[in-house]
Amino acid sequence: MSTREELVRYGLLHGEETTHAVAELERLKEEVGHLKLWEGVAVVIVTGLAGWLVSTAENATPVSFALAVAGVLLMGIGILRLYRQIVRRIDKIGEL
Repeated sequence: MSTREELVRYGLLHGEETTHAVAELERLKEEVGHLKLWEGVAVVIVTGLAGWLVSTAENATPVSFALAVAGVLLMGIGILRLYRQIVRRIDKIGEL
């Protein structure tokens, strides 16, 4: 069953609203997909940095260690922000 048919079935679409609501729904679904992709990339980067920190913490120069810690913290904040954007878009999808 297509997205449009599902919305019509549940009585969420009528007349000209149908085309606009379906287009908005598809746009939001695409945005969620893209944000999930970048969230996954960020998780891989954080995992790599954290692994590097654990394996070379004793031998790393203070500057490279500090930069890696800052990178992990900043990427963690970025992951949380991406997650919040994903949740907002999912909430918008629920409102349609």
